[in-house]
Amino acid sequence: MPKNRESADAESQTSAVAEELLSPENHAKATKNVVLVRVPVAFKGQRQNRVQFSASHAAAAVMHGWGRYDLNNNPEAWGHLHHAGEPLKLTRQDYLAALKAAESGDVPHAAAVSPYKPKGSV
Repeated sequence: MPKNRESADAESQTSAVAEELLSPENHAKATKNVVLVRVPVAFKGQRQNRVQFSASHAAAAVMHGWGRYDLNNNPEAWGHLHHAGEPLKLTRQDYLAALKAAESGDVPHAAAVSPYKPKGSV
């Protein structure tokens, strides 16, 4: 049975998005792995909202070396963005696999690991 033109277009757009290389942050926003946090203190008379990544995204970032996660200011643990000067680029499939690996505590998803991930880390 032939597909109608609209469903074929939607399917091709979906597959194009899945194959597009985006930063983990952009994938987090697209997959709703962000939380809007209200900052309790007003700044210049206005309440502030801040976007924070979900626990799954944060765990994946640590496991795969995407961003800075060392609270002791160790430059070796500053992550991909600091060392490469640009965010790591992943497909949606690799991003979701990285989230799944982080949630299960399994080994990191190889295609999502930054080459700048500190040696011996999670």
